[in-house]
Amino acid sequence: MTPHRAAVVAGNDSSVTLYRRFGELALSGNTLLPTNGAPGVVVPALNVNTALTRAQAAVLKIDAEGMEASLVYAVEDWSPIRAVVLEYHAELLGDASGVGLQEFLGYLQAAFPRVQLERSSTLARCFLVAAALSSGLPKVFLNE
Repeated sequence: MTPHRAAVVAGNDSSVTLYRRFGELALSGNTLLPTNGAPGVVVPALNVNTALTRAQAAVLKIDAEGMEASLVYAVEDWSPIRAVVLEYHAELLGDASGVGLQEFLGYLQAAFPRVQLERSSTLARCFLVAAALSSGLPKVFLNE
């Protein structure tokens, strides 16, 4: 595998600003979502479809601190992908009612016959999602 050294994004921007989160909503890491007064850093960006084509990926793991849904919705061709594993951050997405989560699961179920959802034991209002073409879902919930 060749690292791309770029943020994988839903759009076609050649660069994006990443913000650092420290402990906000029990999260720490980089995100495209602006944080309270945190300075951002501009990094190169690569469209998710370009990244998938280059990587010839069969399994996709997305951990993008609140941007997972936008990346999933941007994928144009799911046919090479056998499984996808990700987090859904309801709090970061402003989805207190869970309506967005239900729509998101419906979207995944259209591409993958098997979809599993579990509430994260470590992150508030975060759900772990696994989807696969066959009955063998990835064992993702063992290592939060």
